[in-house]
Amino acid sequence: MLGLLIHVFLLSDVVSACPEDLNPLSLDPPMVVEQFGREYMVNCTSKTNDHEGMYWYDETGNSDLENERNFLAKSVSLSNWNVTATCKIKLKSSLECSRDVEITVYKNPDVVTLHPINPENTMVEGKQYELLCDIASVAPVRNLSVTWYKDEQIVKTSYFTNTTKIPLNVSSILPVTMSRGKNEVKFRCEAQLDFKDQSPVSSDIIKVFMHYAPEFNNKTSDVLNVQEGANVTLNCEADGNPAPVYYWNSGEGMATYNLTIAKVHADVTYNCTAANSLGIITKEIHVNVMKTLTTPTAVMTTPDASAPKEDLCPITLTPDTLVVRFGDSARVNCSTLTPEFGMGWEAVIGGTPITDSSFVTWEVEKLEIWKPEPLCFINLNHTQCTVKPAIIVYKLPDSVSVSAVVPGPMVEGNEYQLRCDIFNVAPRQNVTVKWYQGSENVAIHTFNDTMNNSSPLGNVSHTWKLMAGRDNHGKHFTCKAELYLGPQGPKPIPTVTSDSYTAVVYYKPVRGACQSHFAGVERNFSVNMLSCQVDGNPAPTIYWSYQGKQINASEPLTRSQSGIYTAEMKNHLGSINTSVDITVEYGPIFTCNDYYEVEENDEPQRVMCEAQGIPTPNITWFKGGQKMGSLVHWTKGDSGKYLLEASNKHGTVNHTLHLNVSYAPTFKQQNEKMGMKEISMGGNVTFECHAEGNPAPEIHWHFTHADNVFVTTWGSHMTITIREATSTNAGDYICVATNKVGNATRSFTLKIQGEISEWWKFPLIVLIIISILIIIIVIIIVLYKKSKKYGQYSFINANNGQLIPLNGMSTGNKV
Repeated sequence: MLGLLIHVFLLSDVVSACPEDLNPLSLDPPMVVEQFGREYMVNCTSKTNDHEGMYWYDETGNSDLENERNFLAKSVSLSNWNVTATCKIKLKSSLECSRDVEITVYKNPDVVTLHPINPENTMVEGKQYELLCDIASVAPVRNLSVTWYKDEQIVKTSYFTNTTKIPLNVSSILPVTMSRGKNEVKFRCEAQLDFKDQSPVSSDIIKVFMHYAPEFNNKTSDVLNVQEGANVTLNCEADGNPAPVYYWNSGEGMATYNLTIAKVHADVTYNCTAANSLGIITKEIHVNVMKTLTTPTAVMTTPDASAPKEDLCPITLTPDTLVVRFGDSARVNCSTLTPEFGMGWEAVIGGTPITDSSFVTWEVEKLEIWKPEPLCFINLNHTQCTVKPAIIVYKLPDSVSVSAVVPGPMVEGNEYQLRCDIFNVAPRQNVTVKWYQGSENVAIHTFNDTMNNSSPLGNVSHTWKLMAGRDNHGKHFTCKAELYLGPQGPKPIPTVTSDSYTAVVYYKPVRGACQSHFAGVERNFSVNMLSCQVDGNPAPTIYWSYQGKQINASEPLTRSQSGIYTAEMKNHLGSINTSVDITVEYGPIFTCNDYYEVEENDEPQRVMCEAQGIPTPNITWFKGGQKMGSLVHWTKGDSGKYLLEASNKHGTVNHTLHLNVSYAPTFKQQNEKMGMKEISMGGNVTFECHAEGNPAPEIHWHFTHADNVFVTTWGSHMTITIREATSTNAGDYICVATNKVGNATRSFTLKIQGEISEWWKFPLIVLIIISILIIIIVIIIVLYKKSKKYGQYSFINANNGQLIPLNGMSTGNKV
């Protein structure tokens, strides 16, 4: 039994469904893809006119049923993420068919930000890291793709399966494993909706620096054979990032990978160590000296402990302080006035042999050690004195970058930190960091008292605290690394500026304002067309309410919907409300009848034919094509056909009405001789009664009927004709005309000449009346007296058995 019921239910559902081959509807366009907040027009057409009605259905309900058209247009407002629109048609066979508009509402991302999940911008070789691409407030995410770029080459594309229609915040992760070969790599991510003509939204570029331990390049062999007394340069160049620091012979001095030895006389072994923060490697280089037949005659004297102080040493250095960029050439002149036993330069690189000249130059074509510390010496009588120039070797940063310590959008009222990373700079203690918001300098920090490490080359960082506020949203923050190297330093001061960091600050809606009063045109205006200014991030969504109920803001308003509307402007951090007084204007429309009936002398206001409309329409009356002026009262001549024209700024309409002015009857003939008519006995006479009125009056005659009196009626005209008049025809003839407004009376008196005078009739009538009155009085008296013989008596028995009445005064004690 249950299976049978299920089968019947399924069959009934099949019958009610609309087969595709019977569906006469088509949509243009069938699919809508548009940005949130806009409007789109969709046309629905039926192939047949044989139907019982077409209508649109959406989330707010049904539109009016149209049964005389095969075309319906609808303006679809995309201010609702779940907007729908369905065109429906009722066919004659009680079958209903429909077509759904495929609607996709989209919103491009507010912002796309890229940052490492590990807050460091440096990566170590062989270790996996993750970069995070955050896409804020995008919809629908199922149509979103995120493309990753490494040095502008696509390395990954991400897609999303979430079918939610409302805007979401989503993220994509890129795993990164770096290998040596390139110390700096640029990454960015790009978010794009896969709709036509949509431009991608790209993040800022971040630079990732690859760090790896040193590794020797083996540009020189481990064993060198040189002639005795010759100069030799040793090389232990290593590849590493950060750039390795080199130590020769167990840390005796710090140099680059090149070490120049002047006048080698004996075999020697040097140890070269290359080190950075990720590793240390060491290499031995053996120098074998090949003896020659002759030896140099020059002998270097050894200074004793009593060597004079530098300020007494007769040596002049030019310049005495040298600031040189790492890798550039360097030159210092050393001169004296007393070159008695020779002078020269002792240096790890750029040293010179003893010379009898009074002028000797320390010169390096490419200075690649951080602390060269050359000494200019002069041999005096049994002593040697030296002077060392002050040499500052500097290097501009490889890069300067700004990032948030905590990645992602900021929230107003919370404190955040921005970090400025300066990579591979020397000397670090000479770095000054300057923070800028736009072009405004907001903070300065120097490192001169914070560097305890003896190595001048390295990375430095500084964090700056920011109290996030709405004024910071969208602002660009940069940091500048300046190297102040003293008065002898380069001018202008060497400076490297970071790329800008764009702050994304979320804050609740504020300053929500719409027009306080607005007038829109009926069916052409909806509340989502109002210009409302609201500041908030993420961008607030506006929800409209009317009379305490939330409404579809895209639905056109009608004349009955004027009033106060409330807008709630809301994001996930808060909401604010504002109100708008909306007046829905519309063109004139007459709300009156086609026919009116008034009475004469009524005021024109009695014709209640008004036109509704906002603004209030002006009404003009026309009769017979002529414009009418103002009226005080209606008159009987005002009946007729009128054209009424009502107009305001939204249009003009006409209305035709018929006016019927009712009035009481009036007689057309004039009474003559005060209504008296005298004829001879046997003569003929006619009395006419002709009255007019609206409505047409009814006429009645009041007279003494006789055989020779004839009544004739046509329309509102009634006559009495008396033929061969006799004395009995004499008397009054009264004509009464009546309609619903009133009545009128006209009387005639007919006198017959030659009849007997009847003056005596009046006294006779009086005498008869008096006689009747006397008779009535006599009868009353007789009846009264007779009634006195009857009454209530008391009786007593006589001795003879008879009853004897007592008189009225008897007490009953006497017989």
